[in-house]
Amino acid sequence: MLKIFHTADVHLDAPFSLSDPLEAEKRRTGLRSTFCSMIHAARRMEADVFLISGDLFEDSFATKDTAATVLREIESFPDCQFFIIPGNHDPYSENSPYALLSWPENVHIFTEQSPSYFELPEKNARIYGHAYTSKEIPDGLFSGFHVEDESKINILLAHGFVNIPQSSCNVLMKGDIENSGFDYIALGHVHTHEGFLKAGKTVYAYSGCAVGRSFDECGYKYAVAGSISKEGTEAKTDLSLYKCCDRRFEILNVDISGSRDNREALEKIKNAAAEYGEDTSLRIVMQGEVSPEVSLTDDDVRRVLRVPSYVETVDNTVPMFDAENLENDMTIVGAFYRRLSSALMSQDPAERKKAAAALKYGLAALCGRDING
Repeated sequence: MLKIFHTADVHLDAPFSLSDPLEAEKRRTGLRSTFCSMIHAARRMEADVFLISGDLFEDSFATKDTAATVLREIESFPDCQFFIIPGNHDPYSENSPYALLSWPENVHIFTEQSPSYFELPEKNARIYGHAYTSKEIPDGLFSGFHVEDESKINILLAHGFVNIPQSSCNVLMKGDIENSGFDYIALGHVHTHEGFLKAGKTVYAYSGCAVGRSFDECGYKYAVAGSISKEGTEAKTDLSLYKCCDRRFEILNVDISGSRDNREALEKIKNAAAEYGEDTSLRIVMQGEVSPEVSLTDDDVRRVLRVPSYVETVDNTVPMFDAENLENDMTIVGAFYRRLSSALMSQDPAERKKAAAALKYGLAALCGRDING
């Protein structure tokens, strides 16, 4: 039996360029901490192999401190063999961390684009892999590929898309997987776990990224952990997800339709967001038809929620207005409405949306209220 721990897409030292410097450094520290916690988890389960399926680093941003952390943590677990493939964000080159660092003896790095393997004779296993040596990989890299000995536990580390031909990062077609003879393919590149899939006798899975880095990577993130055993040419996989990060990004759509003022709108938002705790960075997307009296800022929402670690809002509401009264209103408010009325009734959705936003903020400004742009 071979005990495995599989992760990918840690992206150590990612720049987080859209964050303020203090927040960016906090997130980079969080990435290092998550990497350390995964090694501690692998040690607790007494993993035989630790598989890193690409993009361990953002190589052009990798720092000496991060490199020292990685080496120290790996050295702390000498009973485990570490296998690493360079991905499209940290391709192998003479200037990459993979070439420049003095890696411990229990680390095995794939350095060539062509598939190759390392042998684990004491476990009757072979760990195959490939390397990016640039930002792209040849299409059809594993076309027609088959393991040499099906009696061994055969694992492949691969980084890229499955079944997306002509992509610069297409690594495998489903037909390649089905005919490969691999028992498990540990995938990287896609940042979400899409289930434990099977083609022929081969189980394959993306671990997903180790840590969500933005609202494009929502939810808790996981690694894959478990075991693979083999009798003859029949493998048995016992794999599950390990939650490797206690923080998450989430997007919450809140319908605040009918709200007549900020108080009513905030109450609806508060109720909708009640389940989210301090482990969550939350983006609240406000939707629906509301009174022009409603004009909320991020700070307004943060004050009523208090719990999530970070809150931002997106205002997709449209103003709820009395068209007949505004049409006959002889003040500047009515004149403003009549100027926009044709655009509000446009057949073009984009034009209607733009006019509705102009009406909302224009009415708020004319009535002397703060404008949340």
